[in-house]
Amino acid sequence: MYILIGFLILIGDFVTKLIVAKNMEIGQSIGVIDGVFSITYIRNKGMAWGLLQNQRWLFIGVTIIVCTFLIWYFIKNKDLHFTGKTGITLCVTGAIGNLIDRIFYPEGVIDFLSADFIDFPIFNIADMSVCIGAAFIIIYILFFESKTKER
Repeated sequence: MYILIGFLILIGDFVTKLIVAKNMEIGQSIGVIDGVFSITYIRNKGMAWGLLQNQRWLFIGVTIIVCTFLIWYFIKNKDLHFTGKTGITLCVTGAIGNLIDRIFYPEGVIDFLSADFIDFPIFNIADMSVCIGAAFIIIYILFFESKTKER
């Protein structure tokens, strides 16, 4: 089930990035809900809010190390609670989605989802997957990890 979830997120991330890259110019914006949400095509060579720009190889290396650890942890802990498994799946999937961009597009990760009502970085499906996954992992650590270890 988790492999299917990861695969679907990766495909969704890849397809949406491809559609944006093929049909929009960098910097172009299409309003979806005026003042609230738009599709704005940018290339990001850093992370959120433009931090660590032009550190492509650092991101590639760190992503590979973190994903390897998370996959190892997932496999090693067969009785891991649903929230832990889901969090790891979402984090790894999102990280791989952006890793693919970093490897194949030196000009940066394709970002395009823009929340216009707040000062927030433009993001993509992979970014959402990582953030939601991190929230699941935090919930797992706070509420379920000690119960899993007691078994």
